[in-house]
Amino acid sequence: MRASVLGPAVALQFLTVIPVPLPRSLPASAFPQAVAWFPLVGGFLGVLVAAADALLGRLLPGTVVSALDLALLAVLTGGLHLDGLADATDGLLGNLPRERRLEVMRDGGIGAFGATALALTLLVEYGALLGLTPGIRFAAIIATLAVSRWAMSLTVWAFPYARAEGSGSAFRAGLRWPHVAAAATFALLVAAITFSLVGVVVFVVSTLVALGVGRLAVRRVGGCTGDVYGAGGELAFAATLVALSGIAR
Repeated sequence: MRASVLGPAVALQFLTVIPVPLPRSLPASAFPQAVAWFPLVGGFLGVLVAAADALLGRLLPGTVVSALDLALLAVLTGGLHLDGLADATDGLLGNLPRERRLEVMRDGGIGAFGATALALTLLVEYGALLGLTPGIRFAAIIATLAVSRWAMSLTVWAFPYARAEGSGSAFRAGLRWPHVAAAATFALLVAAITFSLVGVVVFVVSTLVALGVGRLAVRRVGGCTGDVYGAGGELAFAATLVALSGIAR
């Protein structure tokens, strides 16, 4: 596979369950390159979910369609970001020493903080989807998924990694500002194409969520982890949906 397509291919494999043919041995440079493509992969997921939303909307009530949208997104992503949200919340919000927080996030079980965060975030996403008017639903799903993946790109770049090694460390090693600038450009383009100036507002909301989650992780465990990246993306998705549902009113 040519080096020029390794970045988007790795991003697609990491952020979705879509099978991607990749060589067994990947160069280290493929992972920071992938960070630049996170928003476009998010936009691609948005197109898939928005298309399903439009089709199902002809057959089912909006309440059912909104729930199915979230279910489809969870299937397409393998529940990656939801799992990250639950693990990160358990680790960051519990009254624990730093090393124990990292162990909780690595453990993969779900505690009270994680279960509560997961339920409330999905409830907010569901309610915000219901609040979108029919005329903007298609564009809103695409834009919010694109900029929420930008939140992940920003978090990877802006904050140190909390562990000496881990699944997310490969994406940060070798990451440079051009990769992040490309991610920001892709996210802004998708947001602006779908919502013009309102898209810029959505981009800013996602950026603020990413910075807030990253700063919390630095205070609690000294940096971010793969779970924190996923949590930031999921929370940014919820926050941008809420913003658009409010604007729609």
